[in-house]
Amino acid sequence: MSLFAAQELVKLTRLFYKGSLKSSNKRYSCAYGTAPLDRKNRRNINCDKANKALAAMKSPGEIYKILEGCDPQNRFGNCTQYSMIAAKYGLMKKVPNIWIAAHEDRVHVFLVLTQESFQFKSLTIADFSKVGDKAFFICDPWFNVACEVGLYKAMIMTKSSQWAQQGKEIFSNLVPDPEPVLEWVNRLFVGRIWFQQLTDKDGKPTQFYTERFLNF
Repeated sequence: MSLFAAQELVKLTRLFYKGSLKSSNKRYSCAYGTAPLDRKNRRNINCDKANKALAAMKSPGEIYKILEGCDPQNRFGNCTQYSMIAAKYGLMKKVPNIWIAAHEDRVHVFLVLTQESFQFKSLTIADFSKVGDKAFFICDPWFNVACEVGLYKAMIMTKSSQWAQQGKEIFSNLVPDPEPVLEWVNRLFVGRIWFQQLTDKDGKPTQFYTERFLNF
């Protein structure tokens, strides 16, 4: 387990999605923000296309079959899909002790790379600063963040502030319309993050990972 591994998985995932439709839940407001109008329009058009593609995905287990079969420019995904692509690269590289981390209200999903002794079933984001900076490492390709656990909140707040200045907004399952990114990210800080192991101490897939994502 290392910060380098987390950084490498984020980099590979971002390269996988480069030039594609990308997320269906990130879009720009046309009422405010510093992003150029043509960039806003392009992102919002791709957001709608990605949303239609994502709606056609019938189960989480189809992630690899569909995305790996897409032309690169048509790849799509939100935090779950980004995280599972990162996990697949981790599996290929035999990265041990990869866990998927999911907010209890489905606000966000990311990965953590842990020590073999990792014992937490769930934590709050506030808990992350209490477990020790090197207790585990964050791998969050949707946010384009890889860091020590204690830095995670500060790093995603910095990223969210940058997005807010540009006019970026986020769709979630909790409200019907996209909301300013700083309002959305505050939802992540309420409630618990639950963990499920994807690779074991030898970098092999767990039964959960195999049954939910690999046997399709």
